[in-house]
Amino acid sequence: MRRGNRLLFLAFAVLALHGCAAPMQAKGPEGGTSEIALHGGGGAANADRLQQDIEQATTSLQGVVLERQENSVLLTIRSDELFEPEAAVLKPASEARIGIIAAILNRSVQACVTVHCHTDSTGSEQTNLILSEERARMVKEALSAKGLPPARLTALGHGESQQLTSNATENGRQINRRITLEINPLQP
Repeated sequence: MRRGNRLLFLAFAVLALHGCAAPMQAKGPEGGTSEIALHGGGGAANADRLQQDIEQATTSLQGVVLERQENSVLLTIRSDELFEPEAAVLKPASEARIGIIAAILNRSVQACVTVHCHTDSTGSEQTNLILSEERARMVKEALSAKGLPPARLTALGHGESQQLTSNATENGRQINRRITLEINPLQP
């Protein structure tokens, strides 16, 4: 086994022992990328409990959408709730939002969290990808600063590659600019 392959194998083995591994990117049929999740188990019961905890704690937060996807809980926040336009610096008010989310994750089930950041298609594709990567990293660092173990956090920037709706209107662009926390509870 070549040295590079051994290091990659070792990194995934270490993350797997912690219960999480970062999603991998694979080439899709049209040349785009798709994610292959390598998260640890979790089960529906843990996801149910986590979803209930998040629903109760985020009722006062505007701009937050909660969705269930098999054993994962997806928590989506509009980018403008956390960031200034075209910037990767968290707004001062975003600290409270991130603090509420981190508190839920710290006191409820242990989980892997993948931070997915998306942009609209305004600007160049490369600029949007870089912006989304920087924003994902900032949210990851903020969650880590609130006590979540860095080994259970992954940050992915998708740029404009995963649009939910048309960018022809401001409302459509606002919908496409989002941060989604993919929360995968671990088995006890």
